Amino acid sequence: MIQKTIWDSIEETQTIFIEKDYLTIDYIPETINNRDKQVKKILYNFKERLSHNKRPYHMVLKGAFATGKTVTVNYIFNLVEKEFPNVETVHVNCKKNKTAYMIYLQMYKKLFNKKMGFGGLSVSSLLDDVINKIVKDDTVLIIALDDIASVKDNKDLNDVLYNLLRGHESAKEAKICIMTITNDKDVIFLNPDVQTVFNKMDVDFPLYTYDEIHDILKERCRLSLYNGAISDEIIDDVARYCYNQGDLRKGFDEIYKAGLNAEYEGSHKILKSHFN
Repeated sequence: MIQKTIWDSIEETQTIFIEKDYLTIDYIPETINNRDKQVKKILYNFKERLSHNKRPYHMVLKGAFATGKTVTVNYIFNLVEKEFPNVETVHVNCKKNKTAYMIYLQMYKKLFNKKMGFGGLSVSSLLDDVINKIVKDDTVLIIALDDIASVKDNKDLNDVLYNLLRGHESAKEAKICIMTITNDKDVIFLNPDVQTVFNKMDVDFPLYTYDEIHDILKERCRLSLYNGAISDEIIDDVARYCYNQGDLRKGFDEIYKAGLNAEYEGSHKILKSHFN
Protein backbone atom coordinates (compact mmCIF):
# COMPACT_ATOMS: atom_id res chain seq x y z
CA MET A 1 0.00 0.00 0.00
CA ILE A 2 1.36 3.41 -1.01
CA GLN A 3 1.41 5.80 1.92
CA LYS A 4 -0.14 9.20 1.24
CA THR A 5 2.01 12.27 1.71
CA ILE A 6 1.00 15.67 3.03
CA TRP A 7 0.92 16.86 -0.61
CA ASP A 8 -1.68 14.20 -1.42
CA SER A 9 -3.91 15.35 1.41
CA ILE A 10 -3.65 18.97 0.28
CA GLU A 11 -4.52 17.98 -3.28
CA GLU A 12 -7.62 16.12 -2.12
CA THR A 13 -9.05 19.23 -0.44
CA GLN A 14 -9.09 21.28 -3.68
CA THR A 15 -12.79 21.58 -4.48
CA ILE A 16 -13.29 25.22 -5.48
CA PHE A 17 -11.15 26.06 -8.52
CA ILE A 18 -11.45 24.87 -12.09
CA GLU A 19 -8.45 27.00 -13.07
CA LYS A 20 -6.78 29.54 -10.77
CA ASP A 21 -5.00 31.45 -13.56
CA TYR A 22 -8.23 33.17 -14.60
CA LEU A 23 -8.05 35.19 -11.36
CA THR A 24 -4.53 36.49 -11.95
CA ILE A 25 -3.55 39.77 -13.61
CA ASP A 26 -1.45 37.82 -16.15
CA TYR A 27 -4.51 36.19 -17.73
CA ILE A 28 -5.36 37.56 -21.18
CA PRO A 29 -9.08 37.01 -21.92
CA GLU A 30 -10.30 35.85 -25.32
CA THR A 31 -12.51 38.94 -25.49
CA ILE A 32 -12.16 42.28 -23.72
CA ASN A 33 -15.37 43.39 -22.05
CA ASN A 34 -16.28 47.06 -21.60
CA ARG A 35 -13.32 48.39 -23.58
CA ASP A 36 -14.78 48.14 -27.08
CA LYS A 37 -14.18 51.80 -27.89
CA GLN A 38 -10.51 51.65 -26.96
CA VAL A 39 -9.91 48.31 -28.69
CA LYS A 40 -11.52 49.50 -31.93
CA LYS A 41 -9.55 52.76 -31.94
CA ILE A 42 -6.24 50.96 -31.52
CA LEU A 43 -7.07 48.22 -34.02
CA TYR A 44 -8.24 50.73 -36.61
CA ASN A 45 -4.88 52.49 -36.39
CA PHE A 46 -3.03 49.20 -36.73
CA LYS A 47 -5.10 47.74 -39.57
CA GLU A 48 -5.09 50.91 -41.61
CA ARG A 49 -1.30 51.15 -41.53
CA LEU A 50 -0.13 47.54 -41.26
CA SER A 51 -2.24 46.47 -44.23
CA HIS A 52 0.08 48.64 -46.32
CA ASN A 53 3.22 47.53 -44.44
CA LYS A 54 3.51 50.95 -42.82
CA ARG A 55 4.31 51.93 -39.27
CA PRO A 56 1.16 52.66 -37.23
CA TYR A 57 0.83 56.01 -35.54
CA HIS A 58 2.36 56.20 -32.09
CA MET A 59 -0.12 56.06 -29.22
CA VAL A 60 -0.42 57.14 -25.60
CA LEU A 61 -2.76 55.04 -23.45
CA LYS A 62 -3.85 56.98 -20.37
CA GLY A 63 -6.02 56.07 -17.42
CA ALA A 64 -6.09 55.45 -13.71
CA PHE A 65 -4.61 52.32 -12.16
CA ALA A 66 -6.46 49.07 -13.01
CA THR A 67 -8.57 50.44 -15.87
CA GLY A 68 -7.66 47.71 -18.37
CA LYS A 69 -4.77 49.33 -20.23
CA THR A 70 -2.28 46.49 -19.92
CA VAL A 71 -4.74 43.66 -20.56
CA THR A 72 -6.07 45.53 -23.60
CA VAL A 73 -2.58 45.93 -25.07
CA ASN A 74 -1.68 42.26 -24.52
CA TYR A 75 -5.00 41.18 -26.03
CA ILE A 76 -4.43 43.38 -29.09
CA PHE A 77 -0.82 42.25 -29.48
CA ASN A 78 -2.03 38.63 -29.67
CA LEU A 79 -4.53 39.56 -32.39
CA VAL A 80 -2.05 41.62 -34.39
CA GLU A 81 0.70 39.01 -34.46
CA LYS A 82 -1.80 36.39 -35.71
CA GLU A 83 -3.19 38.72 -38.39
CA PHE A 84 0.09 40.24 -39.63
CA PRO A 85 3.07 37.85 -39.93
CA ASN A 86 5.43 40.78 -40.57
CA VAL A 87 4.75 42.34 -37.15
CA GLU A 88 6.65 41.82 -33.91
CA THR A 89 5.20 43.17 -30.66
CA VAL A 90 7.10 43.74 -27.44
CA HIS A 91 5.46 44.59 -24.12
CA VAL A 92 7.94 46.08 -21.64
CA ASN A 93 7.05 46.48 -17.98
CA CYS A 94 9.03 49.60 -17.05
CA LYS A 95 8.50 48.97 -13.34
CA LYS A 96 10.73 45.92 -13.76
CA ASN A 97 12.87 47.32 -16.56
CA LYS A 98 13.72 50.84 -15.46
CA THR A 99 16.76 51.66 -17.59
CA ALA A 100 17.42 52.13 -21.30
CA TYR A 101 19.58 49.01 -21.25
CA MET A 102 16.87 46.80 -19.73
CA ILE A 103 14.22 48.12 -22.13
CA TYR A 104 16.40 47.41 -25.18
CA LEU A 105 17.26 44.00 -23.73
CA GLN A 106 13.59 42.98 -23.62
CA MET A 107 13.25 43.97 -27.26
CA TYR A 108 16.39 42.06 -28.19
CA LYS A 109 15.28 38.88 -26.39
CA LYS A 110 11.91 38.89 -28.14
CA LEU A 111 13.28 39.51 -31.64
CA PHE A 112 16.18 37.07 -31.38
CA ASN A 113 14.33 34.57 -29.18
CA LYS A 114 17.25 34.50 -26.76
CA LYS A 115 17.50 34.30 -23.00
CA MET A 116 20.14 36.78 -21.96
CA GLY A 117 21.28 38.08 -18.64
CA PHE A 118 22.32 41.59 -17.77
CA GLY A 119 25.58 42.84 -19.27
CA GLY A 120 25.94 40.69 -22.39
CA LEU A 121 25.96 43.59 -24.86
CA SER A 122 26.34 47.35 -24.66
CA VAL A 123 23.33 49.67 -24.87
CA SER A 124 24.26 50.83 -28.36
CA SER A 125 24.88 47.25 -29.55
CA LEU A 126 21.48 46.11 -28.33
CA LEU A 127 19.72 48.97 -30.09
CA ASP A 128 21.71 48.57 -33.31
CA ASP A 129 21.03 44.82 -33.41
CA VAL A 130 17.30 45.37 -32.88
CA ILE A 131 17.05 47.96 -35.64
CA ASN A 132 19.18 45.94 -38.07
CA LYS A 133 17.05 42.85 -37.37
CA ILE A 134 13.72 44.50 -38.19
CA VAL A 135 15.16 46.06 -41.34
CA LYS A 136 16.64 42.75 -42.51
CA ASP A 137 13.36 40.89 -41.88
CA ASP A 138 11.19 43.76 -43.16
CA THR A 139 9.37 43.70 -39.82
CA VAL A 140 7.19 46.35 -38.23
CA LEU A 141 8.10 46.59 -34.55
CA ILE A 142 5.41 47.70 -32.09
CA ILE A 143 6.66 48.43 -28.58
CA ALA A 144 4.45 49.04 -25.54
CA LEU A 145 6.27 50.83 -22.74
CA ASP A 146 4.04 50.06 -19.77
CA ASP A 147 4.24 52.33 -16.70
CA ILE A 148 6.71 54.46 -18.61
CA ALA A 149 6.86 56.97 -15.75
CA SER A 150 8.73 54.29 -13.76
CA VAL A 151 11.83 54.60 -15.97
CA LYS A 152 14.76 55.38 -13.67
CA ASP A 153 15.28 58.99 -14.65
CA ASN A 154 14.23 61.56 -17.19
CA LYS A 155 17.40 61.15 -19.24
CA ASP A 156 16.88 57.42 -19.80
CA LEU A 157 13.22 57.97 -20.66
CA ASN A 158 13.98 60.62 -23.25
CA ASP A 159 16.95 58.70 -24.66
CA VAL A 160 14.81 55.60 -25.21
CA LEU A 161 12.01 57.52 -26.91
CA TYR A 162 14.39 59.59 -29.01
CA ASN A 163 16.44 56.62 -30.22
CA LEU A 164 13.36 54.57 -31.11
CA LEU A 165 11.54 57.46 -32.74
CA ARG A 166 14.66 58.28 -34.77
CA GLY A 167 15.42 54.66 -35.60
CA HIS A 168 14.76 55.26 -39.28
CA GLU A 169 17.69 57.72 -39.38
CA SER A 170 20.24 54.99 -38.64
CA ALA A 171 18.39 52.51 -40.88
CA LYS A 172 16.10 54.08 -43.47
CA GLU A 173 13.66 51.14 -43.67
CA ALA A 174 13.18 50.79 -39.89
CA LYS A 175 9.49 50.82 -38.92
CA ILE A 176 8.92 51.29 -35.18
CA CYS A 177 5.65 52.17 -33.46
CA ILE A 178 5.70 53.21 -29.80
CA MET A 179 2.82 52.85 -27.37
CA THR A 180 3.29 54.43 -23.96
CA ILE A 181 1.05 53.38 -21.09
CA THR A 182 0.67 55.81 -18.22
CA ASN A 183 -1.40 56.55 -15.17
CA ASP A 184 -3.41 59.69 -15.88
CA LYS A 185 -1.79 61.34 -12.84
CA ASP A 186 1.76 60.74 -14.07
CA VAL A 187 3.71 63.77 -15.24
CA ILE A 188 6.27 62.96 -17.94
CA PHE A 189 8.72 65.59 -19.07
CA LEU A 190 9.70 65.12 -22.70
CA ASN A 191 12.62 66.98 -24.21
CA PRO A 192 11.77 69.31 -27.13
CA ASP A 193 13.61 67.06 -29.59
CA VAL A 194 11.40 64.15 -28.50
CA GLN A 195 8.20 66.17 -28.54
CA THR A 196 8.76 67.25 -32.14
CA VAL A 197 8.81 63.67 -33.45
CA PHE A 198 6.44 61.99 -31.00
CA ASN A 199 3.27 62.61 -32.99
CA LYS A 200 0.74 60.36 -31.30
CA MET A 201 -2.87 59.38 -30.82
CA ASP A 202 -4.35 59.50 -27.32
CA VAL A 203 -6.48 56.61 -26.07
CA ASP A 204 -8.24 57.30 -22.78
CA PHE A 205 -9.29 54.58 -20.33
CA PRO A 206 -11.95 55.85 -17.90
CA LEU A 207 -12.65 54.23 -14.54
CA TYR A 208 -14.84 51.14 -14.68
CA THR A 209 -18.42 51.61 -13.53
CA TYR A 210 -19.86 49.36 -10.83
CA ASP A 211 -21.81 47.36 -13.44
CA GLU A 212 -18.68 46.87 -15.57
CA ILE A 213 -16.67 45.67 -12.57
CA HIS A 214 -19.49 43.31 -11.62
CA ASP A 215 -19.67 41.86 -15.15
CA ILE A 216 -15.91 41.27 -15.31
CA LEU A 217 -15.75 39.64 -11.87
CA LYS A 218 -18.73 37.41 -12.63
CA GLU A 219 -17.17 36.23 -15.89
CA ARG A 220 -13.82 35.49 -14.21
CA CYS A 221 -15.63 33.53 -11.48
CA ARG A 222 -17.50 31.54 -14.13
CA LEU A 223 -14.20 30.58 -15.73
CA SER A 224 -12.20 29.91 -12.59
CA LEU A 225 -14.66 28.42 -10.09
CA TYR A 226 -16.99 25.44 -10.14
CA ASN A 227 -20.66 26.25 -10.58
CA GLY A 228 -22.19 27.26 -7.27
CA ALA A 229 -18.83 27.84 -5.58
CA ILE A 230 -19.56 31.54 -5.08
CA SER A 231 -22.88 33.31 -4.64
CA ASP A 232 -24.16 36.34 -6.54
CA GLU A 233 -24.35 38.16 -3.21
CA ILE A 234 -20.63 37.76 -2.59
CA ILE A 235 -19.79 38.83 -6.13
CA ASP A 236 -21.97 41.92 -5.54
CA ASP A 237 -20.05 42.70 -2.33
CA VAL A 238 -16.65 42.27 -3.98
CA ALA A 239 -17.70 44.41 -6.94
CA ARG A 240 -18.85 47.16 -4.57
CA TYR A 241 -15.54 46.96 -2.70
CA CYS A 242 -13.55 47.23 -5.95
CA TYR A 243 -15.66 50.14 -7.15
CA ASN A 244 -15.15 52.05 -3.89
CA GLN A 245 -11.40 51.32 -3.99
CA GLY A 246 -11.14 52.18 -7.69
CA ASP A 247 -9.21 48.96 -8.27
CA LEU A 248 -10.63 45.99 -10.19
CA ARG A 249 -7.50 43.90 -9.61
CA LYS A 250 -8.19 43.72 -5.89
CA GLY A 251 -11.35 41.78 -6.68
CA PHE A 252 -9.41 39.04 -8.47
CA ASP A 253 -6.98 38.84 -5.57
CA GLU A 254 -9.67 38.78 -2.87
CA ILE A 255 -11.71 36.04 -4.58
CA TYR A 256 -8.55 34.02 -5.21
CA LYS A 257 -7.49 34.17 -1.55
CA ALA A 258 -11.02 33.44 -0.34
CA GLY A 259 -11.07 30.37 -2.59
CA LEU A 260 -7.82 29.14 -1.06
CA ASN A 261 -9.26 29.63 2.43
CA ALA A 262 -12.37 27.68 1.44
CA GLU A 263 -10.28 24.84 0.04
CA TYR A 264 -8.17 24.73 3.18
CA GLU A 265 -11.32 24.26 5.24
CA GLY A 266 -12.63 21.63 2.82
CA SER A 267 -15.59 23.81 1.87
CA HIS A 268 -17.27 23.47 -1.52
CA LYS A 269 -18.44 27.08 -1.38
CA ILE A 270 -16.80 30.46 -0.75
CA LEU A 271 -18.40 32.14 2.25
CA LYS A 272 -18.08 35.67 3.60
CA SER A 273 -16.00 34.27 6.46
CA HIS A 274 -13.35 33.19 3.94
CA PHE A 275 -12.48 36.82 3.17
CA ASN A 276 -9.79 38.27 5.41
